[in-house]
Amino acid sequence: MTLRNTAIATLLITATLTTVHAQSLDSALSYFPLAVGNTWEYSEYWGMTAPTQFTGYCLMRIASDTLMPNDKRYFVLRGGSNLYGLFDDPAYLRLDSSAANVRAYKATLGQEYTWDSLLARPGNIVHHQNIYLHSDTVLETPTVTRSYVSPFDGFGLSYGFGVTYGGYINESQSSYAYKLVYAKIGNLEYGTILGVAGSTYILPAEFELKQNFPNPFNPSTTIRYALPTRSHVTLTVFNTLGQAVATLVNESQDAGYHDVRFDASGLASGVYFYRLSAGDFVATKRLALVR
Repeated sequence: MTLRNTAIATLLITATLTTVHAQSLDSALSYFPLAVGNTWEYSEYWGMTAPTQFTGYCLMRIASDTLMPNDKRYFVLRGGSNLYGLFDDPAYLRLDSSAANVRAYKATLGQEYTWDSLLARPGNIVHHQNIYLHSDTVLETPTVTRSYVSPFDGFGLSYGFGVTYGGYINESQSSYAYKLVYAKIGNLEYGTILGVAGSTYILPAEFELKQNFPNPFNPSTTIRYALPTRSHVTLTVFNTLGQAVATLVNESQDAGYHDVRFDASGLASGVYFYRLSAGDFVATKRLALVR
């Protein structure tokens, strides 16, 4: 066991829930370690009622930090931040060290908001989710996990790791889940890269529009696409008559993998098409709304 693992194991042996309730500010910040180069890879699953079908891997990395228009510096998270409920790629995060809040910056709106409170105690409700604290083992390492649970979604923040698992279930009982399989935190590595060779964020080699997930869906689904270079992107949904029923994206976006949530609550059941236009690349795929 490494020196770090021994230290964490000691923490678990000596810290009861009462002492964790009174955790220090520095301890709280360790539940989401943000630093350039930190990398996480997750396995993803989906299914009806229970997420049982493996769909692939998602690699995320803090690629850099940057100063945003509000004069605050943020870490730039690349590679699939929809897992964290951010739905932006890149996503911008910072730790408010004065209150142990994780703050996110919505670039399209020019606004900052609180993504999570790392000092909230068990039994508290943050963003409509109850908080539970429990001993855990992540990638063969003893740790403590803060679980955030609501009737429809939840996730875990583990001491020294950050987000280690999560998922949700939608109105049609389609379930989505993800679990940490690899992490690089500072100079320490845990687990094994499974889906992407190497431990650095890799940009897509070509433009690609992926099939929406889940499909069929009700009432929402996720559309993923890849950009090898920064491009002006339009993503539009059409009905079978060729009429545009929703414009999901119409802006310039950085190279990388992007995820967009499409909510079809106001549309009738049936077949629709979504079209991605990015530079000279144009692709169209079919989706089905079934109520």
